[in-house]
Amino acid sequence: MRSTIRKAAPGAKEAIKYQIPTFMLNGNLIHFAAYKAHVGLYPTPKGVAAFKDELSVYGSGKGSARFPLDEPMPFALITKIVKFRVKQTSPSARPKAKRRTRVAQTLVTPALRYTGHSPVLPRLTRRPPTKPATNPVTPRRLRA
Repeated sequence: MRSTIRKAAPGAKEAIKYQIPTFMLNGNLIHFAAYKAHVGLYPTPKGVAAFKDELSVYGSGKGSARFPLDEPMPFALITKIVKFRVKQTSPSARPKAKRRTRVAQTLVTPALRYTGHSPVLPRLTRRPPTKPATNPVTPRRLRA
């Protein structure tokens, strides 16, 4: 499995992520692991969805494919999946991220007020609801 992935993605680096072997190329490329009855391949949900028909013979989940140990390993399919993931993770295939703006430090809603000192994320607290005065008293300076 390792040699097949290496041949399909020669620039990928090996790492251990999520406690299983991982190949990284501009982020997580593909994960794989051996279990008691199968070998798991984890190319992300988009990688599995693109090869849904070919993987229907094998057990697969949302972002995984399970290849039984008692059957021959489909190295050609694994190569196709890895090459698809290489194209998917290339910098030119990624959409440009939107520029983030700072959070305004002003009043967000009438019920919330700014009470923090953070320039990035204000700490908001709920204002107690205001009750109309039941027994209005005229201030001293307005009395005649």
